[in-house]
Amino acid sequence: MYIGIYKPYKNLGYLSQIAGRIPETKIDWIGSGLSFPHLKPRGSIDFSTPQAKELIQNYDFMITVGNSDPNPTTILESMSWGLIPVCTEQSGYAGYPGIVSLPLDDLPGAERVLRQLQEIPVTQLLEKQHANWKLLDEHFNWDRFTDQVIDAIESDASPPLRRFQLGGAG
Repeated sequence: MYIGIYKPYKNLGYLSQIAGRIPETKIDWIGSGLSFPHLKPRGSIDFSTPQAKELIQNYDFMITVGNSDPNPTTILESMSWGLIPVCTEQSGYAGYPGIVSLPLDDLPGAERVLRQLQEIPVTQLLEKQHANWKLLDEHFNWDRFTDQVIDAIESDASPPLRRFQLGGAG
């Protein structure tokens, strides 16, 4: 499934082209925007509901093919739900064992990756899932995020911010 809105940088035309090359594999779209052939629209869904959690269990993969969409949170969210992210390297998530890279602007290559994923033994999918849960626990967590923000704020390496006054020139 794809999760998100339609924006040009999300590259849904490319995702639709990929889906058209593998008609035996359905790609659902949870979100809103234009309609695309080969993508089944599911509309917006509140993922905090039991119905949404039940729906997620019908999928193995969350796919996103942005051409300039750095760090979409849907990748980390889908990992926490047990889905395997499949994404272009332009997402910023490359080189992680549980995240599958999909080539950008290479329909035969993208088709090949998705067909191979459909044939992976369940044990390998579970290994990717567990690698992602470990990655969330050890790397993509709030402690690390807040430590980085605090370090950046307290760092002497950055120039001081200009003084700014509300309501006046400044």
